[in-house]
Amino acid sequence: MATILLCTMPLSSATNASLKLAGSLRKRGHQVVFLGIKDGEAMLAPYGYEFLAVYQDWFPAGFVGDWIRSKVDKMSWREQLGFLLSERQKLLRHEAFINFLMAGGDREYVETVRAVRPDLVLVDATLHAHWALLAYRSGVKCAYYNPGLPLSEDPVIPPLHSLLPPATDPPSRAQVRQAWKTFLDRRWRANKLMALAGIADWVGHMRQLARAFGYPLERFNTRTELMPLLDWPMLVMCPQAFDFDAARDRPNIYYAEAFVELDRKEPAFPWDRLNDGKRLVYCSLGSIASSGHFYQRVIDAVAREPDWQLVLNLGPALSPADFHGIPEDAILVNGAPQLALLRKAAVMVTHGGIGTVKECVFFAVPQIVFPIYFDQFGSASRVRYHGLGAAGSFAEADAEAIHALLCDTLRDADMKSRVQAMSAVFQALEAEEAGAVFVESQLG
Repeated sequence: MATILLCTMPLSSATNASLKLAGSLRKRGHQVVFLGIKDGEAMLAPYGYEFLAVYQDWFPAGFVGDWIRSKVDKMSWREQLGFLLSERQKLLRHEAFINFLMAGGDREYVETVRAVRPDLVLVDATLHAHWALLAYRSGVKCAYYNPGLPLSEDPVIPPLHSLLPPATDPPSRAQVRQAWKTFLDRRWRANKLMALAGIADWVGHMRQLARAFGYPLERFNTRTELMPLLDWPMLVMCPQAFDFDAARDRPNIYYAEAFVELDRKEPAFPWDRLNDGKRLVYCSLGSIASSGHFYQRVIDAVAREPDWQLVLNLGPALSPADFHGIPEDAILVNGAPQLALLRKAAVMVTHGGIGTVKECVFFAVPQIVFPIYFDQFGSASRVRYHGLGAAGSFAEADAEAIHALLCDTLRDADMKSRVQAMSAVFQALEAEEAGAVFVESQLG
């Protein structure tokens, strides 16, 4: 059978989705090898896949944690200045890496790929565009897989950072067009401002890399919400039923299942402390964001109802001692077994990361989404569009507002029915393994 090389982002959501795809392909007799930066190795080690780490001098172990660590509580001006200076250093280092690739640094990647001799390279569409350009440079047939939702400009689908619904008439089409224009204009202005700080226009820099690698610039799509994209087929790791109805039949886009990896390794948990007689409210902001202020508001909201029990994933940086008024039976942990908890939860309070949103739907758990940045707003918009939960303002919601949203969600029998119906769609698609079928279609 075929050898398939997966180039993935070493983040929990992307890794979990790629693991499910890899498992489906391995079950069908294919050899799967992962390639990426060093941080991905530890995440994949428990699953028995070969992992090839490249550019370790540029991306040593621990790089991703330093790059993406996100404090979402309000910062003082000193903290903001320190944050901006740190971001400037990151961007300058990234600029230097692109220059290194154009000066012949692509050889390490190309030689590593050619040693594997894959039949197909699959590249995570949320990675920096240089990974796709390196894959193109290797001369092997390539395609994208996207752990989230489509990223390119569209006349009726709003950007993922927006809470707008899809366009259905001339006024809403104008709204969607304006949302895309505002985003692209703002990005252009930001690039000009960064140039004043000595940082190259990263979109133009990627075009330079594409030109250096021989990729046709007319097929290099920079009108996207994240990274520029090559003109490759894209596997979207989400059921089409969850996207807007207007998103059907987009060129080069192939929807599949949700890729919920049920066998993934999860942290230990004090299961004996769960009270089956109470309604379980599970709250987590995922693996990147953390906010003590928001967690305190959730604690205060749940504390009003003696028939609710809170499980709160604090992430790695906070501890229960940082909070007050914690209900006696609340469980605050530094890392939670999310899949196992969703099997028991009555509702989840979430940031709206697409991996978590899909898992809530898969397990038929209504969700209250408090988006913080980027595609989390698009996730919240689709949750509302399909009536699978509610959405609130992360910055503005106080304990009273969170309590009201929890009450409304838990009392809404129609919402629960809609979630169960969408869950049935998700589970049926998971069994069909359409993602593996798509990959096999690219091997010819």
